[in-house]
Amino acid sequence: MLSEKVKVIFNNNYQAYGARRLQVALRKESILLSRRRIGRIMQENG
Repeated sequence: MLSEKVKVIFNNNYQAYGARRLQVALRKESILLSRRRIGRIMQENG
């Protein structure tokens, strides 16, 4: 669920978003995650 959301946002932004920008984008959708958790999700998904 969260990994899919992170993947969609990452791919929709030319695969140029890092964990910090992803965190801001997720907050706009009312999803609160730490930068480190987002980084782990990104690592797990390659």
